[in-house]
Amino acid sequence: MTGPDETILLEDAADFDGCLAEADPLARFRCMQEPVTTTLSECAPRVDACG
Repeated sequence: MTGPDETILLEDAADFDGCLAEADPLARFRCMQEPVTTTLSECAPRVDACG
């Protein structure tokens, strides 16, 4: 079972620079998730058109 697909808005690309410098892989992964600012839209799985 899969969840809905989302279109998200990210912070500026420069916000990722600190994440790339992170030595710990898990900390780098978590850091890369933080720049998400908001969900713009959400669609049910396998739906071609969403609003």
